[in-house]
Amino acid sequence: MAADLLDYPIRFFPKVFDTNIVFDFLVFPTLCVFYNITTQHSNLKSIFVQALLYSIPVTLLEFWAERNTELITYKHWNAFVSLVTLIVTFLIVRGAIALVRKADSYV
Repeated sequence: MAADLLDYPIRFFPKVFDTNIVFDFLVFPTLCVFYNITTQHSNLKSIFVQALLYSIPVTLLEFWAERNTELITYKHWNAFVSLVTLIVTFLIVRGAIALVRKADSYV
């Protein structure tokens, strides 16, 4: 499915991975950890605002890379879709971690 949306012409282990493994296995998980730490005691509004603030630089960097390098090629994708996808993903991960924290408090 990802091959239909965007392409990563230059990537590590191209015969094994269709995605950018640096972003998928290092950058984004690290950002998710930071996001969860900084929103741990935040109210709902702050959680949404921080999801936006974490997503904007990543989206701008991706947009720049798509325009100025051969690292990313948008097919049926654009920067707005990236922004929304990142925000939603941050919120989903934050919700999952909140559930884990809640369950842990019962143990």
